[in-house]
Amino acid sequence: MNLIKKSIGVITLAFCIINLNAKDIKKSEVPANIVSSFESAYKGITKQQWEMDKDGKYEVNFTWEKKESSVTYSPKGEMLEFEQECAYSAVPKEVTATLTSKYAKYKVNETEMIKKADGTIFYEFEVKSGKTKLEVQISKEGKVLAENKGW
Repeated sequence: MNLIKKSIGVITLAFCIINLNAKDIKKSEVPANIVSSFESAYKGITKQQWEMDKDGKYEVNFTWEKKESSVTYSPKGEMLEFEQECAYSAVPKEVTATLTSKYAKYKVNETEMIKKADGTIFYEFEVKSGKTKLEVQISKEGKVLAENKGW
């Protein structure tokens, strides 16, 4: 019985932590200037899933060019970044060379291209080796920018 109570407690805590990071919101709850900015940049996108994180940033998830994509906006409505899944084969050689040399034992689960508002582009990979999961960010020049445990 104690094991069951502990398990339920751990699951509840994990759920609360996940929900602290972002919550789903209705499009009608997003400031009009942000919705307008998104819809003028991505015409014809009708299926939009909006979220707001604990810092007040808004993220919209959608499909663009047949790929899962998202755009993040500041509370003031400034576009902060664009993320889009991409094929591993579309990643620059400098990036894949770093990934294969530094993370040779890892299997790539997901690949994304991220473009910041200033035009900076980098790639993010979800990789796994055994029970170890990492999220790795590599610049288009092949420099490891970040490595975080878990996804």
